[in-house]
Amino acid sequence: MKKVLFYLFLTLFISSAIYADEVSWINGTNRPAAWTIDQSEVGQDDVISFSGPVGPLINGTYGMTYLGGTPVISVDEENKIVELTVQGPPPQYSSFAWAPVCGLSGEFGPLPPGEWTFLSNQPHIVFEIPFTVTGGPEGHIYYVDKDTPGSNHDGQSWNSAFTNLQDALEIAIAGDTIFVAQGTYKPDRGGSAILHDRMATFAIAPGVVLFCFAWRYISRKLRRLWSHRSRRSGRRYIQDDIKRRP
Repeated sequence: MKKVLFYLFLTLFISSAIYADEVSWINGTNRPAAWTIDQSEVGQDDVISFSGPVGPLINGTYGMTYLGGTPVISVDEENKIVELTVQGPPPQYSSFAWAPVCGLSGEFGPLPPGEWTFLSNQPHIVFEIPFTVTGGPEGHIYYVDKDTPGSNHDGQSWNSAFTNLQDALEIAIAGDTIFVAQGTYKPDRGGSAILHDRMATFAIAPGVVLFCFAWRYISRKLRRLWSHRSRRSGRRYIQDDIKRRP
């Protein structure tokens, strides 16, 4: 393992995003046996369906009174928790018309890759389901080499690599990998950066992996990936580990 000093202004944007999705009642009296999510394998582009038992109850309005409010989904991306909760107050008046319901169903996502938990701690709805969101087989791979010749710089290979690191950082998302050839890369070059902007920084999205290499022609499937010293311009530095893969 080799310690590599990366010299840069580093801004790491990680936020706790909260969303709310509609949850529906399941009609009838044949309630689901347990709380489940439908997908056995969940990718970062998937919308995830769920269902579970509540009741049976005489109708959905009475169901909201029974639960204490409207069932909603909240998604906390920072802590990777999807929670089925209840948003009060309950309905002021309950109907006693016979239109039985026996559970709840709904959807959430897409979600960033990682280890997640779908749960509820409500008095009448208690469950916890761990699940994994994958970023695809290997995610997208982007290549950066300041010395790449020619006019085609789409970042899809070493032969057409981006010449500025910002170009790759601005489009990479969780699960993606960026390969960077040896060189000096400045945060005021490429992407939407403004040339000579002294406040420019490198912003690395959560879940993006960055490798720096001395050899130009390297793929992920080579048996050995060797590290080297590469510089990203700035006044501060951090230490990072570049591992040799077997």
